[in-house]
Amino acid sequence: MKRGPKRQFNIDIPKHINQEQLPDNCHWDNSGQGHWYTKYKDPQTGRRRRSRIAGRFATLPELHQAIADFHAEDQNTFNLLTREFQKSPTFNDLSDNTKRDYRYCSALVENFPTLSGKPLGTVSMSKWSTPMVQKLIDKLASEKGASAANHALRYTRRLFKWGRARGYIDTNFATGIEQAKEKPVQQLVSDEVYHRVLSHVLKASRLGNNVKGACPEYLWPVMEIAYLCRLRGIEVIDMTENRAKDEHLVCNRRKGSRTNAVEWSPRLRKAWDAAIARRDRIWSAKNIPVPLNPADRPVFISKTGKPLQKSSLDTAWQRMITFALECDNPVITPEERFSLHDLKRKGTTDTKGTRAEKQEAGGWKSASVVDRYDKSTPVVKPVF
Repeated sequence: MKRGPKRQFNIDIPKHINQEQLPDNCHWDNSGQGHWYTKYKDPQTGRRRRSRIAGRFATLPELHQAIADFHAEDQNTFNLLTREFQKSPTFNDLSDNTKRDYRYCSALVENFPTLSGKPLGTVSMSKWSTPMVQKLIDKLASEKGASAANHALRYTRRLFKWGRARGYIDTNFATGIEQAKEKPVQQLVSDEVYHRVLSHVLKASRLGNNVKGACPEYLWPVMEIAYLCRLRGIEVIDMTENRAKDEHLVCNRRKGSRTNAVEWSPRLRKAWDAAIARRDRIWSAKNIPVPLNPADRPVFISKTGKPLQKSSLDTAWQRMITFALECDNPVITPEERFSLHDLKRKGTTDTKGTRAEKQEAGGWKSASVVDRYDKSTPVVKPVF
């Protein structure tokens, strides 16, 4: 450490200590029997604090060692713990989406600034506490949003559970932490907004590669099938050619929902045929053999000819929405912004029929779930 002004002689310091050779930041407290202490900045509060390091009879070499040990960089940090976790089989067995989310959450925590000026990821785990984690989540909620804060909390809780089981830390500091309150986002897309965006995507899909604002050609069929069949994005791109029957399209659903079949309409057939035609063009251009079994022929593929990944769809959607918001002639306003999943809500709301018929159309096993998707207003008869 860099020395400051020359230390003044202190008559209270034990006579066996050569005061001119004392280490920096080593101070004598003459109260009681006397002891040696050092000063440091608390990473949680930013306040200057002091800590006892030795008693009256400590020798000069012992004081030097005590100062060196106290101020040495503790390698048992959040950064170390998260690196070890992300090299482990536990992490490697996770899905690609979960890994991507965990890396993002890890970066949020690692780079979070403390009052001492150090990134939180470099602070020794010995100085972590449950109130410290609660303050972190509260601060992230105010700065990054409730959803990001809760994602970070779930990652931190799992990381600490993993680290505690393997001896890296003694306590799971994320246990008992209150989550940030999230407001459910349930955007109901109007017909006018939907067709405005669909028209934009159709035009943008014809711009070609590397053109600003261009969209992948598969995006508009995904939109139409998601809306017309009340499907999640992942359920759309999971489709294979064997789903198409003479009279209907079989829709396999996730999250415990029941498989059903949607009758063909001109719009649904147009979107399906466009996706098949695009796939066939790519396979033909790249001389990719066509699988004999229709169940092995994905409908939605990337430009390389491989099955389209959910991460690629998500990226394409976000780029399209961002451009639609920020281009010279915005397609939508921030209030009109919607997610691909909102098309399942729109499809459910626009479905004609009773509540039971809407439940069957969406494939839900529980009637209570319909309330989250059906935003239509019932029209009833008057009392008299």
